[in-house]
Amino acid sequence: MIDTHRRIAARRRGARQMDVILHIGAHRTATTSFQHYLRLNGPALQRRRVGFWGPLRTRGALLAGVLPATNEVVDPKARDTARRRIETALRRAEAAGLRHLVVSEENLPGTPAHNMRQAQLYPDVGARIARVSEAFGHRISRVVMTLRPQPGYWPSALACAVERGHPLPARAQLDRIARGPRLWQDVVRDLASHQGAPIVLLRHRTAPDDMLTAMTARAVAAPQDHTDHWLNAAPDRAELRAALDARGAMACAIPAGEGAWQPFTPDQRALLAEAWQDDEFWLAAGAGGLATYLPTGRSGLRKTEQSERAGQHLPPGRHQRGQAHGIEKRRMVGHR
Repeated sequence: MIDTHRRIAARRRGARQMDVILHIGAHRTATTSFQHYLRLNGPALQRRRVGFWGPLRTRGALLAGVLPATNEVVDPKARDTARRRIETALRRAEAAGLRHLVVSEENLPGTPAHNMRQAQLYPDVGARIARVSEAFGHRISRVVMTLRPQPGYWPSALACAVERGHPLPARAQLDRIARGPRLWQDVVRDLASHQGAPIVLLRHRTAPDDMLTAMTARAVAAPQDHTDHWLNAAPDRAELRAALDARGAMACAIPAGEGAWQPFTPDQRALLAEAWQDDEFWLAAGAGGLATYLPTGRSGLRKTEQSERAGQHLPPGRHQRGQAHGIEKRRMVGHR
């Protein structure tokens, strides 16, 4: 079925010039900052024939009926209506002369709240993105996801959740997260098995102009303005204490000071770090042929003028450890 979708998409790309790029986050990887960069550079992007659909549009009527709410089933009629609505919007974008359309919505693969309840990374990502791909008539040219190492992702997600009203995580929940077997590579495998578009993986803290360059397969000279706006940072300890105190919760559970909140114990942090190390080896070894990994720094794409295909280089100083060994060792350690 996926091969059929690829052939259909290829024929359509041959008939139409517009490149449809689906950017799905992940959360806590400066997605809001990237979307802000695209909005502020709107006129410059128009001159480059690049369009942008962000949360202001995707969370309105555009994608209504595509994905179910919690414990709900999508109405087939609503799904068909959404497909027609999206097709009309795509045709209008093409008629306006766009060559590239970036659709950026971090809630498409799932939500941080669901991740925390399940104590794992985006367990439903494959089925959800498959529904989105179908709603877009299998016209998505590539799916782009930004990865953040687990030792940074989970504390950031938990801090934002607590600030927004969620209770402090219990010790058992933190231990389930730290010992969970699901890695970023499992997220990528699910993506690849449910939809046919190529997958591009970026590293957290890639500059927004470099992100756009990578997303468009280097077809667009990304604007250099407004690249230093970093938004929606996780609250620090002082901000978390204030938020808890304002709702009468146990603010004293957050240590004093103004630095980043670290809810995990040293042993749990070690497990999270090993999880990312396993992911790094898998990505550097070629991502199973499922994705292109571009672990660029802030200006790596501009300086080197080349993309790095996953599998070319292992992380510096880590040439002695193999992919399978890393995965198995982490899971054994995680269940001691």
